[in-house]
Amino acid sequence: MTLEGVSPDDAERLLARPMEQQVRTIEGLKEFRSHTYQGGASVVLEFQAGYDIDKALDDVREQVDLAKPELPEDTDEPFVQEVAFSRFPVLVVTLSGDVPERSLRQLADRLQDKIEGIPAVLEATMSGEREELVELVIDPLQVEAYGLALDEIGTIVSRSNRLVAAGTMDTGQGRFAIKVPGLFESGADILEMPLKVSGDALVQVKDIASLRRTFKDPDSVARIDGLPAIGIEVSKRAGENIIETINEVRALVAAESQAWPPQVKVTFSQDSSKEIRSMLGELENSLITAVLLVLIVIVASLGLRGGLIVGIAVPGSFLIGILMLAGFGLFAPAAVDGIAARVTVLREADAQVALRGASVIFEGVPEVLDLKRDVFARISKLAGPEPIIASTTSTILVDDLSLAVAHPERFLNAHWLNPAFLIPLVEIAPGARTDPAVTQRLRALLEGIGKVPVVCAARPGYIVPRIQALAMNEAARMVEEGVASAEDIDKAIKNGFGFRYANLGLLEFIDYGGGDILYYASRYLAHALGDQRYAAPEIIERNMREGNIGLKTGKGFLDYSQRERLGRQLEAARLERAEYREKIEAAGGTGAGDRAQARDRRRRGKQTLLTRVPATGQALEVGAKTLVAADHVARNVVDVAPARSATSGYLNAVRSR
Repeated sequence: MTLEGVSPDDAERLLARPMEQQVRTIEGLKEFRSHTYQGGASVVLEFQAGYDIDKALDDVREQVDLAKPELPEDTDEPFVQEVAFSRFPVLVVTLSGDVPERSLRQLADRLQDKIEGIPAVLEATMSGEREELVELVIDPLQVEAYGLALDEIGTIVSRSNRLVAAGTMDTGQGRFAIKVPGLFESGADILEMPLKVSGDALVQVKDIASLRRTFKDPDSVARIDGLPAIGIEVSKRAGENIIETINEVRALVAAESQAWPPQVKVTFSQDSSKEIRSMLGELENSLITAVLLVLIVIVASLGLRGGLIVGIAVPGSFLIGILMLAGFGLFAPAAVDGIAARVTVLREADAQVALRGASVIFEGVPEVLDLKRDVFARISKLAGPEPIIASTTSTILVDDLSLAVAHPERFLNAHWLNPAFLIPLVEIAPGARTDPAVTQRLRALLEGIGKVPVVCAARPGYIVPRIQALAMNEAARMVEEGVASAEDIDKAIKNGFGFRYANLGLLEFIDYGGGDILYYASRYLAHALGDQRYAAPEIIERNMREGNIGLKTGKGFLDYSQRERLGRQLEAARLERAEYREKIEAAGGTGAGDRAQARDRRRRGKQTLLTRVPATGQALEVGAKTLVAADHVARNVVDVAPARSATSGYLNAVRSR
């Protein structure tokens, strides 16, 4: 908002406050800050993370329109613009020296054009320069002698510097536009311009004034070491590599500066590549340190051979992670550059401002209770009472960590399942003193970035790690007992559980088959294996007594009053899972034989195995497999797609017609 001549104090009272009163009611607004200056004011709005930016812009424009009647009549039209962080400069090139201002400006102009010619550069914006202008120095004695007035001279000059459209002329062969050229092309055009006819004499500008080239009065001053300076702010294109872009700019400046006067100096500032190089260096140092520490500890306890195996596993895990990223197209230079550009490394002494301005702070330190408590205590002290602080632990209870923070009502756990770039699930576990609004706010933020959050009580193991621990230990026991090889067990999990539980949750699958089936199967396993850990829990028996055994009765752990939904759900899940499986295969997630079989199955295409489903509860023999048809599968005619995995013995996918 601008108002000619208004002081900063008056701008606060007349411009900023009326606008603040109007925009403070906007939904999703986190905070706003006002800035006043000579001639105007601005209001900066910050919204909650994940809030719809298009809706925010519409709401802001609406409130600005409502605030216009409260502003002074002479206020220029307020404007709303989104702050695009991608347009922030990655490098500032500054030219300075004891040379004429016009010479420095000409060098900066040429350099700006050269820099913008680099393909990776989005724009190069000049700052600190003054706009050139032409001044007429009028002799008042001559003006008086010719009987002219200063206002009259100014009006004549301004009206003469125009392009006048004089219509069109039709010649029969075509229509041509006619214009009267009146724009000044040079200083001589101004001096030759007539002002007045006095008798037989023509009075021109050159008779009463002289011309001088100069600059506008400066709004700001740029100096380096006391010398005049002009800066060029360089912004890169989205997806371009920051380090390579800055190297190209530096090389170009070095080549151009060879022809400059020796008094002109070049200074580089706000170099974003330094931070990225620092981060890469810290990563390398951390990796080397981790390998050395692991080697020392493992060699001392297990010997040299065990230490070498574990030591190789550390960089190996990094390599596997990079290969997985590359396989999913997330390790392309543009993607890496985009990720790195959003990362800022700060020393603890400089972190207070950044932490206090954050919406959510996640930690990422090893699973050591005392270490995590120490980190949270330091974060809490620096961050203050506003940000949400979230642990990412997969084992430690959130209430055991909340003792270290100053504001436990804003502390909770957010367990990201690894690999986080691939697995969308995040387990949110609030503590005993966590504010419910904080839980909902974090949930909304995670949903806004494409994650799938679930909320669970703060219990040891949360959800997935607890189930996962049982499954992994049981798989290890099966290898020990000789039930199957490790390779076949993993193949069964990937091609059985991996597909089944991506489409149906554990409790949903119990209902799908029937709680009674699980009960009798569990009782048999407990007796056959002589281990009561396989026995069904009390809730299964209670559901059986109450008649809530799943789809067959319409209710189990979940409500199935709309049973026809499941057929459509399974078909949609099959298609989605098939696409996901193809990505895994392309990234090398299965063996060559598995990939060849998958390609062969895709070439064969869909085959209709079953064309008519009998009444509920009946069974059909399909090849060597038995397919049980239930009314939740389909009501009329269905197609059964061929198996895409080792789950061909079960109903793989159903599509309702």
